Amino acid sequence: MNAAKAVSATKQSTNSGCLILFGMVFLFFGVTFFYFVTLKPLFRSVSTSNWQETQAKITKSEVIEDNSADGTTYEPEIHFDYVADDQLLRSESWSTGFSGGSRRNRSLAVVEKYPVGSKHTCYFDPDDPRDAVLDRSFQWSNSLGSFALIFAGIGGGMVWYFFHARSNEKKMQTARHPSPDAGSVSLQDCPWQNLAGPQKLRSAQGRITTFFVTLVVSLFWNCFSWVIFFHAWNDGEKLAMAFMSVFGLVGMVLIFACIYSFLKIFNPVIEVALSNGAPQPGETLDLAWESSGHVRSLRELKLSIIGEEVVTYVRGTTTSTERKVFQRLPLVNVATESEMRFGTVSVELPSTMIHSFEAPNNKIVWSVEVHGSVPWWPDVHETRPFAIRPQTTSEQTKALT
Repeated sequence: MNAAKAVSATKQSTNSGCLILFGMVFLFFGVTFFYFVTLKPLFRSVSTSNWQETQAKITKSEVIEDNSADGTTYEPEIHFDYVADDQLLRSESWSTGFSGGSRRNRSLAVVEKYPVGSKHTCYFDPDDPRDAVLDRSFQWSNSLGSFALIFAGIGGGMVWYFFHARSNEKKMQTARHPSPDAGSVSLQDCPWQNLAGPQKLRSAQGRITTFFVTLVVSLFWNCFSWVIFFHAWNDGEKLAMAFMSVFGLVGMVLIFACIYSFLKIFNPVIEVALSNGAPQPGETLDLAWESSGHVRSLRELKLSIIGEEVVTYVRGTTTSTERKVFQRLPLVNVATESEMRFGTVSVELPSTMIHSFEAPNNKIVWSVEVHGSVPWWPDVHETRPFAIRPQTTSEQTKALT
């Protein structure tokens, strides 16, 4: 097969200009919303820790109702007078940050706490006495702005994908637009020589990395979904509670995934090495494995070589990736402890194997699949990528070696 030809017959067209535009819009509004709703009130709350105290008298306390096409929102409007630096001042900013939204009872609770004529302690900035608040604590309702980071992450991912795709496009330019007489692989464009010789294969993703990624996602998701749920609980908003309970169920699944990935850290470690990290189709390949840790917990160990086609589909702002195993070569199936601890096997690769290939939207990936069955515990299921290099002429083979 010519190295310039992608295996998948599906050709995906990506409008890079729209991708980068939508990504930057998502990133900008996500970060901006997070800053004004969460970060700015948080910074202001922290800055008031060294403000001075004085007595204040409430002069106005009512709920302001704003009707718009998007619905009705409510906001408490509190005015108070206070004395600072021997002068009578007035402030209309009672809190470092408050987001009432559609919850009228939350705004009513604030108004009931600060009725007209009542006296309370207020805090003013000694450098700017006109800046004063009654409540300098951070309002947890403002933490909901952190959900905007999801949109910022989506936008950042789209921007990253754009530049990553352009980088890959430059790397694969020769492969996608070969010269008319490019019937074989050019050595100057061939990365296989760096993988030639014995290679110890690494896992596609480390166990500890998987655990920490799952932990961060789980903490982020559950923290804010349950915060919103309990806010709805306190306000008696049953519809919001029902809606957020769905997010709570997803959070429970994430917690289970986090525990599952944590348990996998303590599984036996199975190392795999090849006699050649980039063999050609038709060659004989030697494979060795060595297990350490709680090997006795393994009931069965299977090793296979698998070929996967990875296709990335881009539809507007949505990107999805599909993986399909198109070839599997069983290598090892052992069940005794001594055989699972160490062993070797030789396999003659089929001459019809498709070589490794990578383009922005299509990949052919070869891996050694490691599957260890562990009773009453998460199984060992990992892939160790390696390369299958294209067929070369005798002159090229000599140059590579």
